Amino acid sequence: MGNVLFSDNLFNRTMTKVFDLFVLGLLTFICCIPIVTGGASITAAYRILLKMRKDHEGGITVSFLKEFKNNLKSSFLGWMLLITAIALLLFDLTVWTASESPFRSLAYGVTVFILVAVTAIADWYFTFRATFEETSIRSLKNAVAFSAVYMLQSIVLGIYNILVLFIATRISYFVILIVVLGFGLLTYPKTIIIDRVLSKYIHDKYPEHEKESLEIESESDDLDARLLEKELLNQESLNQEAIENDLNEEDMTDQ
Repeated sequence: MGNVLFSDNLFNRTMTKVFDLFVLGLLTFICCIPIVTGGASITAAYRILLKMRKDHEGGITVSFLKEFKNNLKSSFLGWMLLITAIALLLFDLTVWTASESPFRSLAYGVTVFILVAVTAIADWYFTFRATFEETSIRSLKNAVAFSAVYMLQSIVLGIYNILVLFIATRISYFVILIVVLGFGLLTYPKTIIIDRVLSKYIHDKYPEHEKESLEIESESDDLDARLLEKELLNQESLNQEAIENDLNEEDMTDQ
């Protein structure tokens, strides 16, 4: 029985990943409580989720907090723009729901369509923030471009988001269920689609431990280059002193 519990089988790997996703969701939820830090929290979560797709996530808590700290300032602008747009669209839906206008159905449908597009753009935005070193504005532009180029995938992402929002607003205890299940468990299915698209642009040639060794070798090469440069400067200085000494000796001889 003990061998089954501690062996590396599919069941244990699955349960370990589910637990990691639950921990990730809990961390994301806690760090989103101050709304202004929500962008950094979701960016960190996407970073960990994309790593989990390749089993490179490492320690969930340590990795999350590191990514959260790194994105605390840089993810603020894009997050505030997106959350404001989503909040306004949700407000529009409540207005059109209570409206008696003959154009209510049309307006409601258009608002839902825009909300699908915006939430899909948000998914791509956080993906770019988590994957590339670029500004929030650049990430937003790339997110809009990807939403247009990969329209089918973006529609699937957007509809998934709307279904979660719809159920959360219609069934009150589902919000508690979201907290219990965690952001990670609800978002992980989307990263399957996102990762398939990104794999066309990112070729992961090296496993994580090989990447670390390459970085160490690179740092070692940089150190050797700096030492060589210092040695050349010292040699040049010695040569300059030797020339000055020779000139002084010639002056003394002439005198």
